Amino acid sequence: MPGLGKAVEPGQRERRLPGIHHSPLAKWGLVPFDPTRETTSASPGGVDRCFYEGSSWIYSYFVPHDFARLIELSGGSKAYCKRLQFALGDNLIDFGNEPSFLTPYSFIYAGRTDLCSFWVRRNIFNYTESGFPGDEDGGAMSAWYVFAALGLMPNAGQDVYLLSGPLYPRATLTMENGKQIVIEGVNASADNLFVQSLTINGAPWPRAWLRHDDIKNGATLRFVMGPQPSGWGSTEPPPSGR
Repeated sequence: MPGLGKAVEPGQRERRLPGIHHSPLAKWGLVPFDPTRETTSASPGGVDRCFYEGSSWIYSYFVPHDFARLIELSGGSKAYCKRLQFALGDNLIDFGNEPSFLTPYSFIYAGRTDLCSFWVRRNIFNYTESGFPGDEDGGAMSAWYVFAALGLMPNAGQDVYLLSGPLYPRATLTMENGKQIVIEGVNASADNLFVQSLTINGAPWPRAWLRHDDIKNGATLRFVMGPQPSGWGSTEPPPSGR
């Protein structure tokens, strides 16, 4: 993974670093490797795909089971956020495919819920009346939009939901057991993208995550939204790995 374990300055463009990739299709040896692409140059007999629906850059953030360890290996929270900000700002992360769905939410594990909300909202507005920002893949893209707009994103395979704040003033979800989850967004708007506070069933909730047990019997989540970061949710990261 490019830059893993090393602090990367924005000017040090890893996309320019030379590299090689040993391809089973390359009968004559080694082929060039570009960390920004999912394919190598044409190999004898066809094009070799060294990554699927992503690049080395994209997959360097695809550690949904243990973001805490990834952040540690990246040099800590500050270095991790700096590197990810660079990747997002330089369009090295493609939100048009599933491997990047959780990437902006990883900021929560690094204590930067404000950056999570900023980049989630930025991607929300890539969805337009003209279509999705990538392959719909049987509902994957639209599902991402729905969860992101609700401000409640599941980390698949876990009982953890990551919270970024809702786009709309109110939404009601009715679960299979008949219980309802009500999500309220006080002051929710396109400009008010940062969570100022959250209560669940009337009690203050300082964390930018929750478990399924917290909502499985119904719950009311009341987000207060604002135009500036508040520091909410930055002190207790979600459970991760070990």
